Amino acid sequence: MKVQQEKVKNEVNSWAEEKTKGLMKGFLPPTSKLKGPLFFANALYFKAAWLDQFVASSTRDKDFHLLDGKTIRAPFMTQIEESMKRCGSFEDFKVIRLNYNTDFKLEDMLVIEIWIPKWKFSYGLDMVKLMKKLGLTLPFNYPDADFTEAMDSPDAEEIFISKMLHKACISVNEEGTEGASIVSCDENLGCSMYPPPEIQFVADHPFMFMIKGFWGCDFHWSCS
Repeated sequence: MKVQQEKVKNEVNSWAEEKTKGLMKGFLPPTSKLKGPLFFANALYFKAAWLDQFVASSTRDKDFHLLDGKTIRAPFMTQIEESMKRCGSFEDFKVIRLNYNTDFKLEDMLVIEIWIPKWKFSYGLDMVKLMKKLGLTLPFNYPDADFTEAMDSPDAEEIFISKMLHKACISVNEEGTEGASIVSCDENLGCSMYPPPEIQFVADHPFMFMIKGFWGCDFHWSCS
């Protein structure tokens, strides 16, 4: 049984690393134990390039202020030039939208400086506890689970889901969110009687980001 578990873990880890282009390694750590007869694993991978990419040589180290008042040095991607961006400035916070490489772009503010830290992180959890909390319990309990219609096996009546792991990774750098192929886009800039407001966007405090799709794409990912 132990040999079979190690074989399954190696197969799952190889699958996750291949499907995420090497971003997600060690999906199942060596200490993980596969107790039940049925195991689900799910990996989320997002890949896109900035419409206006950051220049790697312009990345600078800068202080980032943590919630506990401490300060750490972190690499910041910078754009120190005037550019039109969809941006809002409020009393306690600022918001900016950085477009990915598509032909859709909204503009209403003249952004003269952007400082955004590079980051990479992952988050994972066992979905079984969450599903049970939401009221879905039958697939995870023996003998209540019934997978006889889903699989052709003499042991189908004894099958239940012991784990349902979900893990998400995101890496943001100068090229984009894990980089992608670039498609050129022509744009026209109109004229206005009044110059647009100028703003500096410096994300050197804890912030929230959201990945949002358009044109029927319901993919949303937010984190703080």
